[in-house]
Amino acid sequence: MAPLENEREAKEFLVSRIVEEARRENVPLSDVERKMLYFSETNWTLPDIASVSAAFDREYDQDKYEEKITGVIRSAAMHDRQQSAELYGEWWDAIRSLKKGDHYILVMIDGAKLPPCRGNRSSKERPEEMRSIASLIRSYFTIFVPTFVWCFLWLHFLGPYRLVGSGWHINEPLSAVSAAIVSGVIALPFAFFIWRRAG
Repeated sequence: MAPLENEREAKEFLVSRIVEEARRENVPLSDVERKMLYFSETNWTLPDIASVSAAFDREYDQDKYEEKITGVIRSAAMHDRQQSAELYGEWWDAIRSLKKGDHYILVMIDGAKLPPCRGNRSSKERPEEMRSIASLIRSYFTIFVPTFVWCFLWLHFLGPYRLVGSGWHINEPLSAVSAAIVSGVIALPFAFFIWRRAG
């Protein structure tokens, strides 16, 4: 499916899925209740939303309405999730688009507590996440590598100190393999500790 390009498309997609689910479950949904799904005080909405909102305030219980719509949203989303990962991904594309603004429908969507959509993040989000992970890895290795190299050079060329008899004496240098293993054992936790403290 084509990506949802703006908040109007996002809202119309979500409303269509909610209305279809209400019809499938035989949940009564009046014209006012359906139009209230488009309500927003600051972003795109229906041209007659002011009169719709006034009628809603006169004739409906807001808490009961939100409870009913929340249940329909949960059922609709779970139905679509079972049908297609791509379709459920569109739910989250639409939700992310609407979260940039102020939309009444988000109150019910948040109440539905929908499970996250795995593996369907937008193409703009994936590079950001990958860059963030790469940055963390780079910052860790900028600490690990110098620590490892310093330990290796010391252990392999100079050798650790050992207490013998009455004083300290220089021990024989370790082999390259042994020095590398010991250096790794020292550098891994040390770099992690410094990295966490610095982060």
